[in-house]
Order: sequence, then C-alpha cells, then structure tokens
Amino acid sequence: MNKNSTNVALNDLKNQILDGAASGRGLVSLLELAYRRYQTGIALCDNSFSCIARYPATSSDTIFIFEKDKGFMRKELLDDFYKWGIPQKLLSQPSEPFLAQFQNTQTFFLYCGIHARSTILGYLCIQYKSPVLSDADADFTRFLSQILSLELQKETFSPSLLSYQEEAVFLDFIEQRLTHIPYLLERFPQFKKRQGAPMRIAILFFASGGRPLKPNAGLSQQLKAVLPDCLLCQRLNEMILLFFPDEVMGFSPTQSIKVRHFLQANHLLLACGNPVFDLCQLPLSFSQASLLRLRLRSEFSNDPCLFLEDFLPKCLFFANIQKDEAISWLHPHVILLLRHDRSYKTGYIPTLKAYFSCNRNAQAASDALHIHKTTFFYRIRSMEALVGEFMKRPELLFLYQYSLYLLDHICTD
Repeated sequence: MNKNSTNVALNDLKNQILDGAASGRGLVSLLELAYRRYQTGIALCDNSFSCIARYPATSSDTIFIFEKDKGFMRKELLDDFYKWGIPQKLLSQPSEPFLAQFQNTQTFFLYCGIHARSTILGYLCIQYKSPVLSDADADFTRFLSQILSLELQKETFSPSLLSYQEEAVFLDFIEQRLTHIPYLLERFPQFKKRQGAPMRIAILFFASGGRPLKPNAGLSQQLKAVLPDCLLCQRLNEMILLFFPDEVMGFSPTQSIKVRHFLQANHLLLACGNPVFDLCQLPLSFSQASLLRLRLRSEFSNDPCLFLEDFLPKCLFFANIQKDEAISWLHPHVILLLRHDRSYKTGYIPTLKAYFSCNRNAQAASDALHIHKTTFFYRIRSMEALVGEFMKRPELLFLYQYSLYLLDHICTD
C-alpha cells in the first residue's frame, strides 16, 4: 500500500471515529475502531489508573489486573510508569504520545494523556509492537486522545453558564482544536436551532487592563438578565466568553441600553467579533474578538461595547505592524506634510483632517477651521505644490484619509 493510500485509509478511520463519537456509540466502540490501526490491545484508564474501557476484552491483561470486574494497572507497570516520569511528561505536553520500554524487555507500551485543558482525566495505554513510534501512529494517537477526552467530559448540558467540562469542549471548538460539527451538535443540542441565524463571539474584560476576570456568580447572573440567550464561558481565568444570537447585527435598542449600563457599572469592556451565520465560522468570530480585545485594551472609545466593524481598519493595520514603526507605513505624502507642519507650522494636516471630517465639503471645512474659503484653497494648492495634485484623484484622497485615521492612533511625539 503506497503512502497516499495509507493516508486515505487513516483519514477514513478518523472520520469513522468522529462519526462514532457524534452518534454516541461509547468508549468501547471507539477503541474497537482504533484497534484497526494498532492491531493490538488498547485500554483507557482514569487518572487513578483504574480501567475505564478496553478492547479486545482480554487483550489488556498485560496492563490491568481485574478483581470483581474492576481493573487496576499492574504494579510493575505502574512502577515503570513513574520511573520514566510519564505523568509529568504527559502533563507538560498535552496529548503528546510517549513510548516506553517495559523493564528492559522487548515489550513496549505507548501512553498518551487524556486532557481537559490543564487537567489529566486519564491515560491511553497501548501495547506497541515496535521500539520506534511512527509519525502516522503519533498523529493518530493525538487525535484519538482528543476524542476520548471529549467523551470523558460528557454530561448534561446547561443552557446558560457552562460547566467546566462544557467550557473545555466549547473552547476546543472556537480555538479550532475540535472541528467536527456533528459532534458539537450532538454535545450541544441547542446549537441546532442557531444554524443559519446570525451569531457572535464576544469577550468580556476589565477596562483597566491586566486585571484577570475571575468566575463570579453575581456577575454572571447580572449578565444573564441583560442577555438571557447568551452562553457564558471562562477562559484561562482571564475573561468570559459570550456566545449570543445577534438578531439585529448588534443589540436591540432596549438591549443596547441595558448592556452598556451593565458594562459601565462594572468597569468592563465587551469586544465583539463580526456576526457569522454558520457554526463552523464561530472560531473566526472568536479570532476577530481576540484581535479587537488585544488592540483596544488600552485604547478605546467612550463606548464600552466595541464591535470589530467599527475598528476594522485600525485592527487590520496594527495586527501586522508594530506601533513604534507604524508612522513609516503611512502614505509618504502624509508623512511629508506632517514633517512640513512640524518645521514650518503650516497647518496642512489639520486642514486635511477637517476636509475629511466635513464629508469633503470645502465650505464646511473652512468654517470648522475658522478660516476663509480662499485661505482653505490656498493651503490645498500649497500642499499640491509639495506632493502633486490630489483633489481630483478620489483613490489618493482615500489613502490620505486612511493614513490620517491611523495617525490619530499612533504616538508621534
């Protein structure tokens, strides 16, 4: 079998396991499917080394001793397990498989931790047939451990504040460690009715910056009263994630007042990614909200509710450009006019800003600057003498306006 055929077969097997998890077939059925890859005994134990599931039923006798249908890892294997420092390795390297030789024999065991964020739920134990772990088997083992982790975390769904296990599944999804939509719909039945409706991911954080937003039942209850359809989730003890229907691409007028009052009363900001219409696009909305939160932690408008669409040009620019070098990325004509203002106090940049803020109306810009219209056009002609004609070039005016917009957010002392 060539490499391409092997990859196709492996992907088919992964899809079968995903479908089995989504349909709720259970741990033993998933191990049975995985057996097709390893062709050797597979066992799953909890973090106290008690057997949870195995396949085939008798093949794991080299791993566990059974008493009254309860299996415990063999003492000699457990001694080796700690001798190799496997728990520490698996805790520091989530879902990373580790191959160990058993007591100087020709027997090898493949271990992989079953993680829920920073917590080990259990271990995958496989008697391996080779002293060298192949890349394909390592990749498949990582994949299997993630699916088994989700299976071990299953419990009754809460429609509002997510449990610790539900948080792990939801975070795995929006951070793109889990991409199988059928499994997500099985795990969260309420998502089915949201398909096709606008949705957003939003991130709640303290306006002061740097201060972690810890779990708070009172705060959660207030937020549920303001946004009764949202889902709340704690991430890394830093912020709460909100998943809520966005029927009007923002908030309804009544909701808008309540949300902003709640945010101002608690000194919080809300960074909202763009609306999406399909569950598989929610990770994109999360990435957008994360970018907005990162860029606007110390710079934001008076409005505590921040939408990506209102800050898109700035976020896209500063996502790729360091602030200390940002000035050099502006249009060179704007930089030249700025330097001219600093040297000769000519007022070219304020004139352009007034022109753009007045919707490119010369008379309104003149009034805003408290100068005569003739003086306004004199300044325009003086600028064009420096950089060339631009008043009849709308594409150049747009580039000037964009550069001036960014200039307001750049420290140019």
